[in-house]
Amino acid sequence: MTTEPREAGLVARARAGERHALAELFERYADDVYQVALRITASRADAEDVTQNVFAGLPEALSAYGGTGELGAW
Repeated sequence: MTTEPREAGLVARARAGERHALAELFERYADDVYQVALRITASRADAEDVTQNVFAGLPEALSAYGGTGELGAW
């Protein structure tokens, strides 16, 4: 399964550092990232820090994303 064309374009724009694309990815996935981090850390403050760090490094990290499968699962 590959990403939807709209999401693939969003990922490409985010890789290029486009702020609006990064903001949209944050809106889509921040809660999921936070919930996973909260389960792992059992600390709201730590989960918030983890979430912030994930999205701060997202443009660079997306270079490792091959575009197959769902971005949310990656």
